[in-house]
Amino acid sequence: MNCERCQGLFLADRYNVLAGVDLREHMMWRCVNCGNILDSEIMKHRTLQKYQVPIAAPVHESVAMLSGAAVDNG
Repeated sequence: MNCERCQGLFLADRYNVLAGVDLREHMMWRCVNCGNILDSEIMKHRTLQKYQVPIAAPVHESVAMLSGAAVDNG
């Protein structure tokens, strides 16, 4: 897999996240050239930005925006 910034080599890496009292291990991709990081949360936010969905929007509004359906707020 190649880095989208510098076309360098991505390697799989792990990091630990403290979620409440649990320590959870997550996987990410890290570029060996520029240090660019890509994980599931970053990919989710980039996808939402690509389709111009506000990240703080309620779930039903986000789904409607992605599908092109109208949302009734009244």
